[in-house]
Amino acid sequence: MNDTDSENLKLIILHINDTQVRLLEKFFEKIGIYYYTVEDNVKRAIDKSIKHQQTKVWPGSDALVTLPLGDKKIDEFLIKLKTFRMVLPKGLFLSVGILPFERVIRSMYEEDRLFVK
Repeated sequence: MNDTDSENLKLIILHINDTQVRLLEKFFEKIGIYYYTVEDNVKRAIDKSIKHQQTKVWPGSDALVTLPLGDKKIDEFLIKLKTFRMVLPKGLFLSVGILPFERVIRSMYEEDRLFVK
C-alpha cells in the first residue's frame, strides 16, 4: 500500500501512545505497509490539559510514526486508519499529519538517478 514509486507522494506523520505501537505495526502489516519509521519516547502536548512529558506531573510518552504514501492511497489509508482507531482504548489520541513529500531514496548505494558532478 505504501506506493513509494508514485509521482505525488505524501509524508504521513502519526502520533500514538507508546503502548499501542505494536498494535499499529500489526495493522500496517495487515494493510500492506512495510516502509515506515517509529520513534519511541516522544514527548507531546495534545492540548492545554493533556500532555505526555515523561514526568510525574505529565506521565506517559508517545511514538512518532512516519511513512511515505502515494497521494492516490491517502483516502483509502485514512478510512482504514479510522477503523483501526476504533479498537484503541477510549481516551487515547491518534493524531495524523499529511505533508507534501518529493521522493524516497531507499538506498543511496543503489540510486541511479543521482550523478556526482
